[in-house]
Amino acid sequence: MTSSTTPTTVEVVAPIAGTIIDITDVPDPVLSKKSVGDGFGISAPPGGTVVSPVTGTVIMVAKTLHAVGFKTESGLQFLVHLGIDTVELEGKPFTLTIAKGDEVKAGQNIGTMDVEAIKEGGKDTTTVVTVTNTAKKLDHIDVDEGPAEAGDKVAVAYVKAEPPVLQAAPTPKELTPAENPNRPAELTGYDALAWDIIDNIGGKENVRSVTYCITRVRFYLKDTTKAETDIITNLNGVRDVVQAGGQYQVVVGPEVEEVYNAVMSQLGEVSSS
Repeated sequence: MTSSTTPTTVEVVAPIAGTIIDITDVPDPVLSKKSVGDGFGISAPPGGTVVSPVTGTVIMVAKTLHAVGFKTESGLQFLVHLGIDTVELEGKPFTLTIAKGDEVKAGQNIGTMDVEAIKEGGKDTTTVVTVTNTAKKLDHIDVDEGPAEAGDKVAVAYVKAEPPVLQAAPTPKELTPAENPNRPAELTGYDALAWDIIDNIGGKENVRSVTYCITRVRFYLKDTTKAETDIITNLNGVRDVVQAGGQYQVVVGPEVEEVYNAVMSQLGEVSSS
């Protein structure tokens, strides 16, 4: 039975066995800076069973099976990212038994993770749990660091108190980047953001190819010195910019697929990876 009041705390369990670490110790510059949200990491996982970290609804399953998103009754949205940069392994180390829209319980078995396959692919096995709507919904999260088994309670997330509603909050599609006199006037929302990103990475002609993962649009640029990183970082809708692995990565969070699609629509013939 659903409670008549919104929960103010959410108990979080370890999605896999391993050692719970502070999120700032996660070996990824975007995740460790909390650009995707606050949370925690799990280092040295032995692999095997993966469970849901919270009770709620599955709102996203990555095509490459390396990440799953959940929304709790409280409104907090959690992302489990299995390994670092494992999107490039095309799902080979993972199995998942859930789909978008499924209702799950904390500790429920949702799949498996093969750490040896991740290591053979040259990737780090550190797994991360983040609250992707931290800025809007999370007050703070208390994390118990140290060894844990999959399904052990390891954190409590505290929901931010809702302020009095004065007017409806804008949706992501209503959040338009700052005015740019060169941008076509008809572009709004994700299309406007995509245009601004392309314009500030040196234009279409500076893009070799584009791909994306669960939080980032990843560009392979011909000349990274042409990118105006300070401008891109401050665009409304961009959380951070990272250059790693030969990629120019623009961090946009859960809206990444919409931004990627808008980018590809405007790039046209540029290849996707």
